[in-house]
Amino acid sequence: MVELSVLDESWAYVRTFLPENLDESAHANQALVRCRHVPNAETLLRLALVYAVSDLYLKDVAAWASAMQLAEITGARVILSCSGI
Repeated sequence: MVELSVLDESWAYVRTFLPENLDESAHANQALVRCRHVPNAETLLRLALVYAVSDLYLKDVAAWASAMQLAEITGARVILSCSGI
């Protein structure tokens, strides 16, 4: 399992590989259509990556996002946001 502190500390490094206009790109490619539960494309990507590289349940990813003050979201909404529904 990946330590959650590593996920937070490494984000600045991971972000250097992403385009500066991440929100614009996400909207243009319809990866992020509405920002109701997830405030921006960067947060959506962080949620997806945390779920992908850790063995956390969706409810735990949602709790992590809340603790990091990224988003107030439920586990079910995490998967819906990441799937584009």
